[in-house]
Amino acid sequence: MNIALVLNGVVINTIICESVGLAEELNPDCVAVDIDNIHAGIGWLYDGSKFIAPVVEKTPEELAAENLSTAQSEYDRATAVINGLNEQIEDADYAGTTEDDVRSALTAWTDCRKQLRAYIKANDGSKDLPVAPA
Repeated sequence: MNIALVLNGVVINTIICESVGLAEELNPDCVAVDIDNIHAGIGWLYDGSKFIAPVVEKTPEELAAENLSTAQSEYDRATAVINGLNEQIEDADYAGTTEDDVRSALTAWTDCRKQLRAYIKANDGSKDLPVAPA
């Protein structure tokens, strides 16, 4: 049985033990909780009935790296959307829409991609990311 050892509302260890009772006997300062089929681990909070994941604080550098990675993914997505819109225009395929709507979307996505390119080139993930068109 997987057991969380809880001290002052915080999981301080997880162990494998044959019962909750034995785990408490071996760790008298802790509350033992069966966590079979429950996602919980060291550092999690326990309020007596449920486990709460710890809040992970990210450094500014981690946030910046995450933003730059997201910018690259969004740039790739914008490129794929732009390619699709260009193909739609080339094929004159406006079923369910109009040429003006497709061209308007193409302009919006192209502007977004330009902003993303500039964001990536500046290599400053501390700034807010450009917002993709709806």
